[in-house]
Amino acid sequence: MAGQCTWLAIPGSDCGGRTGKQPIRFRAGPAVIFEALGMPLLCLLSLGSSVESSLGSDCDSSHHARSTQKHYRRNKRNFLRLWSSGCPETQSLRPTPGEAQEWAESLEKLLLHPYGQRAFRAFLESEFSEENLDFWMACEDYRKLRSCDKLQDNARKIYDQYVTIQAPKEINLDSQTRDVTNRNILLPTRSCFEQAQRRIFGLMEKDSYPRFLRSPLYQALVQPNGAM
Repeated sequence: MAGQCTWLAIPGSDCGGRTGKQPIRFRAGPAVIFEALGMPLLCLLSLGSSVESSLGSDCDSSHHARSTQKHYRRNKRNFLRLWSSGCPETQSLRPTPGEAQEWAESLEKLLLHPYGQRAFRAFLESEFSEENLDFWMACEDYRKLRSCDKLQDNARKIYDQYVTIQAPKEINLDSQTRDVTNRNILLPTRSCFEQAQRRIFGLMEKDSYPRFLRSPLYQALVQPNGAM
């Protein structure tokens, strides 16, 4: 699922073949998989299957992992260049450094600003978790609907796109929130996605939002004469 991170426990071992009593735990996910324990990606994957096979060539694994890291960093740089050369409409909305600094006060303030919302989505896309903001925005639009027919049609579209198991852009919901949403969708109201929307907002607020504030994109916006 996009944006998820998982803690994996691996029998105590390292790339040199040494073993220990304590298992090694690392966090695997799109944003951190290349930095887990500061060890090469292929080496980490080899640890998981050390019971069945040897590590093979350390040199080949390390070289491939370094190439993967360089490719990941290059994608980040390309993302920043593409954003900085975006459409004139987007660039015309660019905030002053003072306005951008206010986004650090809350995620709500960030999302209220058109440029901030677009910048945050571009950042989420670079981390493969843009479905969280897309769902949140879809819920915001849904709550503004007035026609009962539109409510029913759009509720099903949002549910099929984001909520149902194995949806194209499935979001990370706990079982209790998913169950509540499953019941609500049977008789859609303007608040049928309210709990799920709060859940996803909380995930963005605690996870993606702090990383966005530390990103080169945001840091360039808050610096006088910042260039992207």
